[in-house]
Amino acid sequence: MEISLIIKLGGSALTDKSKLHHANVAAIESASQLIASCHNRGIKLIVVLGAGSFGHFEAKQYAVNEGLCGDCDEKRIGFSKTRNAVVKLQAMVVEALVARGLPAVAISAASSWLLNNRQVVSHNSAQIAAFIDRGFVPVLHGDCVLDEQLGFCILSGDTIIKELCRAFSVRRVVFISSVSGIFDRPPAEEGAVIIPVIKVDQDGEIRVNVETNVTVPDVTGGIRLKMASAAAILQQGRGRPEVFVTCLLNASPLCHFESHDGIQCTRFLLSA
Repeated sequence: MEISLIIKLGGSALTDKSKLHHANVAAIESASQLIASCHNRGIKLIVVLGAGSFGHFEAKQYAVNEGLCGDCDEKRIGFSKTRNAVVKLQAMVVEALVARGLPAVAISAASSWLLNNRQVVSHNSAQIAAFIDRGFVPVLHGDCVLDEQLGFCILSGDTIIKELCRAFSVRRVVFISSVSGIFDRPPAEEGAVIIPVIKVDQDGEIRVNVETNVTVPDVTGGIRLKMASAAAILQQGRGRPEVFVTCLLNASPLCHFESHDGIQCTRFLLSA
């Protein structure tokens, strides 16, 4: 199946990651307007959500990503609390989309994706394709899923996107963050500069150094995993799909396949 666009709405774009279960309602409304506009233009798309402050706190508190070990009863409670949090954010986004007349449908990975030592073994791409065929817009999210070796673990939204790009022929992926791209150091630091293009070697390696400063919970690996996921998407597709990172304010031209000249963003390109 051909998919025009996958939009990743990062947790930092939709929530205040420093405050438990604190949604940015204005950002959710803006994102829903963008997605509805894409759908109304006939752009076939999938939406994947980050967790932000809905899930990362619980996952860190209970060390969910370590798997079913130690106090198993506590771990199972942590699994449940983390899932309850992420689906709350998903419900907010889906509600905003439906309010705009968009046939959005919430799909979770917990009941249909299986991992083995954090590597994806099986997923529900056929179900996702069936919804798209019937005119729906699937909305997925990072999730807690079963793992054959670990019992369970965290499946990040970025990993979901990588697998969807393997399952479908995807034209473009746009990662929407709270900042306008990948910077050479934390964006709040003096002298931080956006990196307009990041080259990915044919073997999937990235030849650029990025300093990070993690001050909020992020159990999915933060910016380094996002860069690795973008590189893996390009490497496995031999340069397809196009991959961009930007903020919500700058995302419209990228999501509408319009000229993005002068738009602050970072593009990942496969080296020749």
